[in-house]
Amino acid sequence: SETYRVPVMFMMDECVGHMTEKVVIPPAEEIDVVPRTLTRKPPGEFLPYKRNGGPA
Repeated sequence: SETYRVPVMFMMDECVGHMTEKVVIPPAEEIDVVPRTLTRKPPGEFLPYKRNGGPA
């Protein structure tokens, strides 16, 4: 979610609990941790979702 700036939600209920699909969670040492981008700008000037020339 830090790389692509999208929320991550875990929606769990009875239907999801009875699904037979596998969920593979890699070991912690295989997961790349992306540091959160911090700013010193005041709230009115900080625009975290402003396009910066990259893909939409």
